[in-house]
Amino acid sequence: MTKKQKSNSYYEKNRDKLVEYQRNWRKRSAEKIREYKSKVELPRLNGKIKSLKDKKGGKCQICGYNREIKILHFHHAYPYNKKFEIGNKRYKSIEELEKEANKCVLLCPNCHALLHLRINDEMRLAFINE
Repeated sequence: MTKKQKSNSYYEKNRDKLVEYQRNWRKRSAEKIREYKSKVELPRLNGKIKSLKDKKGGKCQICGYNREIKILHFHHAYPYNKKFEIGNKRYKSIEELEKEANKCVLLCPNCHALLHLRINDEMRLAFINE
């Protein structure tokens, strides 16, 4: 029996105990987890995303808005090419994030909302005309 098979066998036999232990640990450690995420993970992710936004020009590619870079959105120009959303992938490498950002345009919230409104209207019209 390989090491992986032994591990899987142990997990299957003790699954309920292990799940309960993990649940209790999360409850006991909730404050530590929250503190770690806010002090370590979030700044790291925000730094990666800010550098991606800077590489994309740091402004809305429709209206030119550039006063607050934090609120700019990545919009996938071709959604069927989308592998993941950029804003919530804290464990992706900068190379993976850059590859995904290259499929996107940088938009301010207003232009992003208007773009989706137009896309949805066009889809509705196409559906009605069929």
